[in-house]
Amino acid sequence: MADEQSTATSSNALRINFILNENKAKQKKEIEDRRKHKPPKSLDEDEAQFLDGWESYKKEKERRLADEEALELRRFRAAVASQCVASKETLISHDVDDHQQRVIIGKKNPASRPLSLIMKVMPLAKKPKKEVQSVQQNRLQIR
Repeated sequence: MADEQSTATSSNALRINFILNENKAKQKKEIEDRRKHKPPKSLDEDEAQFLDGWESYKKEKERRLADEEALELRRFRAAVASQCVASKETLISHDVDDHQQRVIIGKKNPASRPLSLIMKVMPLAKKPKKEVQSVQQNRLQIR
């Protein structure tokens, strides 16, 4: 009798548990259906102001970064231009000095000579070694 009661109560508990789970699933489905068909909630004034302020903050930050990059680029270009001018001045002064030295010394620039004057050096043919020939002759005599 105790066994029958325990099996009956356990089967009742299983049925009740199954029914409760079905009810929970139905409620979840109804809630999800309501959310899907519900129109989106409009923003409050505070939320709208916050979002507007955030957008303006981002735009201002991007503008500042662009201004800083432009300023840095202008400074870099000015520095490069000043270096180019300085290097051109030094090159011009070196060219004038080199020209004056050439005039005084009277030597021509070796690079300005015509290519026909450049001589080609051909390697000499190798001579056979006498030792190798004598070893080969000895081998022939032994055989």
